[in-house]
Amino acid sequence: MLRFFHSSIQGLALVFIVSTFTINAQTFSNTTVSNYNSWDSQFNFGNFTKPIAVSGLPTPLGNITGQVVLRQINLQLGTAQGTKGDLSTYTFRLTAPSGQSLDFISNPFTTESAPMWINIHFRDDASLERIRDYDAEVQHHFFPFYIGYYRVENAGSFQSVFNGANPNGNWIFSIKENSSNEISFQKIELIFGPPVK
Repeated sequence: MLRFFHSSIQGLALVFIVSTFTINAQTFSNTTVSNYNSWDSQFNFGNFTKPIAVSGLPTPLGNITGQVVLRQINLQLGTAQGTKGDLSTYTFRLTAPSGQSLDFISNPFTTESAPMWINIHFRDDASLERIRDYDAEVQHHFFPFYIGYYRVENAGSFQSVFNGANPNGNWIFSIKENSSNEISFQKIELIFGPPVK
């Protein structure tokens, strides 16, 4: 009986080790910089886009056997040493290779019009706050919001919009804004992996 119990424990440990290696998060990015005031969305999606090539992920997203979902979006606009901008009219959209689109931040991104830059981690967890949920004083003094995580427009929207989609192919990040001087684009990262618990 002891030998059987010992074998069972070894089998469980093996399953755990295999699971750990098969569901690691993967990051895909676009780091092609667009300089300050070098682009203009003309308040339309489609005039400023950045593709993010994604490959090698199990399909579809949210498949119970793979448990791979879009977990997080990291976005940097502007820099500490250089450009800052009025981000109060900025709206961000992400489109999957199969066409599903999510406006993950809608106007206004921030209620503070003072020049700022962002290096931010977005998740769709209901317990997180959006930048505009903070008062203007906090928004003005605590950018670039690179510490911690902030919520996208609607909680649960990553899974409700993108689960069931094939994640492999070109994702498209788009900006729509109505500012006179557009901030520089530095990078966008999509992180896929098991759901955040």
